[in-house]
Amino acid sequence: MDIDCTDRNGCRFIVEMQLARQGGFYERVVFYSALSAAARMLIASS
Repeated sequence: MDIDCTDRNGCRFIVEMQLARQGGFYERVVFYSALSAAARMLIASS
């Protein structure tokens, strides 16, 4: 389960919870980190 969170200061972060061992964890970390970075670049260029 992935939860997209925003704290009181407006900082966004993703919490991933696993109920069982699954492959591809590191690939998902890279993917979601890239999405977050791309979103920040779009906001900064506006």
